[in-house]
Amino acid sequence: MHDTLASLIKARPPTPPALFHATHAKAGSTWICNILSNVFPGRVFARFGGKVERYRWNRGDVYPAIFLDYEQFLSIERDADSKIFFVIRDPRDTLVSLYFSMRYTHTSRGFPHVSKFREETEGMSDAEGILYTFKTRRNGIARMQKSWLDSDELIVKYEDLIAPTGITLSDVLRELDYSFDEKAMEAAIAKHSFENAFGRKMGERDNSSHGRQGLPGDWRNYSSPN
Repeated sequence: MHDTLASLIKARPPTPPALFHATHAKAGSTWICNILSNVFPGRVFARFGGKVERYRWNRGDVYPAIFLDYEQFLSIERDADSKIFFVIRDPRDTLVSLYFSMRYTHTSRGFPHVSKFREETEGMSDAEGILYTFKTRRNGIARMQKSWLDSDELIVKYEDLIAPTGITLSDVLRELDYSFDEKAMEAAIAKHSFENAFGRKMGERDNSSHGRQGLPGDWRNYSSPN
């Protein structure tokens, strides 16, 4: 009996390390979270954005959409072999997308900063609101990005993830040497494509949608020589 139990314990595969997807606002966090939830069912921990006090690290779990700078992330205990990647987006596209989301599509219920932003931008044109967003939010985005760029963690560009010939989350996890089901990943990526999620091609704009248009370089449509 003892030998049988010992053999069963020995045969049980080891628990994988935790996987952490860190990022900032408007860098495909919901999209990546949805994919990881399909690839690792039952292992994905609810996303809590930047609320450090609500995280509980468990070995083997997957943590998507962590909105923490690198110093905050390091302050929380975790296993030494944890796998981490940070998704970064062009800050200009980030800020334009952030403006439209905060102004029009994000829920304000339970999010006082959204209500405050709408009060601050009330009566502004979109051009004025975008300029205001750049002035008031760019330093926070820059600090977040710089903290991770100065680290030794894997940095992944949002623009590369959405490019037809770019990299995929499969490539990211392989780079991290993190085990996953290849077929489940392929199915999840297809299921959560922009077209399937929003019923239109990437680049087709809908300012009333959380997925407004998706393509990089959209900031140029709102830039001004002044």
